[in-house]
Amino acid sequence: MRLKPIDIISAAIEIFIGLLIAFVFILIYFYSDFSNYDISVLWTFRVLYLMVLPGVGLLFIILAFVKLYKANKKYKEEEKEDSENEWFNDIIKILWGEIMNYEEMLDFVKKTLEETNGIKSSNPLHKFRNRFDHAKRVYEWCKIIHMDLECDVDVLYTAAIFHDVGRGISQENHAHIGAKIFLNYARGHNFNSDFTKKVYDLIDNHSDKSNITNPNSSNELVLLLEADLLDEEGALGIAWDLMALGAMDNVTYYDANDALRHAKHILKQDYMVTPRAKAIWEHKKKLVLEFTSDLTQDLFLEE
Repeated sequence: MRLKPIDIISAAIEIFIGLLIAFVFILIYFYSDFSNYDISVLWTFRVLYLMVLPGVGLLFIILAFVKLYKANKKYKEEEKEDSENEWFNDIIKILWGEIMNYEEMLDFVKKTLEETNGIKSSNPLHKFRNRFDHAKRVYEWCKIIHMDLECDVDVLYTAAIFHDVGRGISQENHAHIGAKIFLNYARGHNFNSDFTKKVYDLIDNHSDKSNITNPNSSNELVLLLEADLLDEEGALGIAWDLMALGAMDNVTYYDANDALRHAKHILKQDYMVTPRAKAIWEHKKKLVLEFTSDLTQDLFLEE
């Protein structure tokens, strides 16, 4: 059934009225005294109270079900029409190369990072970090946090996948270089100019985290920045700090405790703007605060 609540409520009211009419007149008949009427009048009352008037109630019930049937049929036809329109739009997108193949994009980004030695961090303490895995996680975070906002998901997802593709060429200018790499990819895949420009701008501006609170920033840019910040914080941030320490010599539990204070400091900042991102950030903050508090207690240190 594809009926709306208002249709069901309306029909229920009509059915109730119909049942009430039928019940009332049948009740009147059985509790009325017809002893003073002759046989012809008596039969008239019987027909009236047991057939005609209850029939009016039955008519209400039948009409209610007819309305439900027609409403359901109408919604089905509308859905079918929408489905046909979507199918037509998809055909147009295919012809113009606008159906997003995210797996192909991910493969391209991975290959580009490998060819430019951008997969692994140049920092010897962060050899465990995989930038391609980071791009995939940012893409996944975007899928989660965009739900509460109107946005172009194709633009958002594409920018998330490509946002760090320029890391292997330049650390400082990776956003602009990554935007140019995407531009070449878009031209090779016949993406339309409007879509290409939106994705290009997101990649080009994603390094400036102040854009997250800029009222002129698009929803897509805000979501991309949030997703980029959400990754490698919380539990993953703890793992990062401890793995980086593990690459050093002569580290102690106390060094780990000091390092995790940095993660706690970052999470105390209110970077997030959108509802889902805020909730996830608070969850990560709680986890890190509890972990660092327990570690401090286990080391018998003061908070």
